Amino acid sequence: MEELKAQREEALRRIQESEDATMQRKEKLKAELKKKQEEEWNNERVKQYEMKLFKKAQEEEREQLIDKIAKDDERMKKLKEDKEKLQKYKMLLNKQLEAEKFKLLQHNTSSKISKVPSLLTVGRCEQEEFA
Repeated sequence: MEELKAQREEALRRIQESEDATMQRKEKLKAELKKKQEEEWNNERVKQYEMKLFKKAQEEEREQLIDKIAKDDERMKKLKEDKEKLQKYKMLLNKQLEAEKFKLLQHNTSSKISKVPSLLTVGRCEQEEFA
């Protein structure tokens, strides 16, 4: 009987150890599963954060490009205005040049004309002498 009692206690002890080992494995697996889930969750959060940063960087780059385009447009508009002003100034200078040429031409013509009447007068005098 003692032996049966001892065997029974030994069997109960082994069953208890087996259950304890099973519980420990179960707890270990739960811990590993929880750790993997946390890693996956953290990885997902990291991916979301990286995506958020990427989108933010894209938006900033887009805004910078829009600003650059706006500045380029303003610069082009100013250059166009400056070009128009220069063309108007060129036209004005050309008109002034033409006016100066005309004045010089008039002056040269009038000085030649002033010489011509004297020749005409001389010619008349000669004609009167021959008549």
